[in-house]
Amino acid sequence: MCLVPRDQYTCVLSHVTNIYVSCPTADCVSQGTCQCPEGEQGDPELFCYLPGSQVLAVSGANSRLTGWTNQRDADLVLPGRLRLTGFTTQQLSSDHLCHFQIFGETRMYQNRLLLVGMEVNFRRTGGDLEQDWVATRVRWEIMAGENTIIEWGRIYFYETPADSDVQDTEESDSDLSAGSGSGDSDSTFTDTETDDVTPAWGPPVQLDLGGGQTAAWVLDTDNFARLSLADCSTDVIFRSPLVADFQLTREAGMGVVLSPQADGVTFTSSEQYLGSRLTTYGDLSDQQILLHTGLEYPGLQDSNTTTGQLHTSTASSYRDLCFDLEKQTRAMQDCGLVLGQQVVECLLTDDQEDNLKPLKLFKSCIECACPKLSDVCFSVPEQPECQELVQ
Repeated sequence: MCLVPRDQYTCVLSHVTNIYVSCPTADCVSQGTCQCPEGEQGDPELFCYLPGSQVLAVSGANSRLTGWTNQRDADLVLPGRLRLTGFTTQQLSSDHLCHFQIFGETRMYQNRLLLVGMEVNFRRTGGDLEQDWVATRVRWEIMAGENTIIEWGRIYFYETPADSDVQDTEESDSDLSAGSGSGDSDSTFTDTETDDVTPAWGPPVQLDLGGGQTAAWVLDTDNFARLSLADCSTDVIFRSPLVADFQLTREAGMGVVLSPQADGVTFTSSEQYLGSRLTTYGDLSDQQILLHTGLEYPGLQDSNTTTGQLHTSTASSYRDLCFDLEKQTRAMQDCGLVLGQQVVECLLTDDQEDNLKPLKLFKSCIECACPKLSDVCFSVPEQPECQELVQ
């Protein structure tokens, strides 16, 4: 991990209060504002990029995901480890392929869902080269009252399960639980930090691009992290949230940028990743499609956390009970709004309340709606004002 001094790309709003605005890929201009360099575009307080780039982004107060394929967008609403995107590019300096599987981590903070981390799984293949997957992860934490970013790494391999009909081919990478963490196969790979068959997360690692090239997260003192793999035409940017006196003072954001010169781009099992899934599916809205995809193709969760356990059990109930389009449509229409920001804020009026309450109510709702046990499956009699929001 490299640390970039704050004054290399920050603007001072006030020398008295010493308030800064970070401009990680932009130019600092007068009065403490950021501006994308001439010829580039984007959100200058998050990241800038060249015209012709392909971009996946999460930004804004509701963690809004803007997808690759058609720039349709919807809010992230599930807490946990989310499958954002998987893709392959041609390495510019060789005939090797660069493979990526990228995850986001979300967490409930008070009555908000925040993007709190990024995980990048990477390897190169081609010819006689068959690298193991290497993972590098950054996550926002508050330590001793200070906002900070923690970095981890690990090197691991995956195994094709003996009783699986998935063949060990390029197309099957995302179907195994290896980098994908789909949880849908019987692969022996799991993604919890304590499982015996999975190397634990350890110290930061560098990604090997060959020819002496490596890539690692570059972190500035204002909690921006950037992972640049120019030889694979890929940049990953993470902006952590900031909290002061228990109040959110900066929204989180992230971006994955494929440069205009990116060659041989192939998106891996696009229907299984949130960033590629914003396409028509029955009569579901974009928001409902995103939620459906997150439940139908969940990332493997840390089973040692309450969030991970609830995410896993909710996705399992959805896949077991809502197994066709008719049931999935009923679940999304009857229950999906329970996870919307307006209802979440209504349900979590007290900061000390269980902030997983919305997901628990959603799980109960789909377990009623898909078997069609009742005409009204979302019920919070103690908070009728919240009930009215989903009528």
